[in-house]
Amino acid sequence: MLIFNIVFLVFAVHYGIEASTSIKYYKKYLAEERAKLGLDDMPIDTEDSEFDDEDDDEEYAEYLEYAQEIEELEEYDSDSGKGYCPHCGNYSVSDGSCEICGEKVTE
Repeated sequence: MLIFNIVFLVFAVHYGIEASTSIKYYKKYLAEERAKLGLDDMPIDTEDSEFDDEDDDEEYAEYLEYAQEIEELEEYDSDSGKGYCPHCGNYSVSDGSCEICGEKVTE
């Protein structure tokens, strides 16, 4: 009976360590993905917390403005029928290559 308790405790400790490590790496992954999207100005907090009205309202307004700009760019992209080129920043990709800079785009 004692051996079952010891085995249970070993697995419980192992699971706890694995869970905390996973959470740490997930937060790091989220920070990297947000940096790729240019969303560094918003804090990453996966825990439930109270929001400060003054600071968060301004940051949220900036975030909404940024989201609206992205939405307008996506609408422009769908209207033009051409894809976005990450090399030169123009919406001129058709048939897998950019018409402006000539680079091949795989996205």
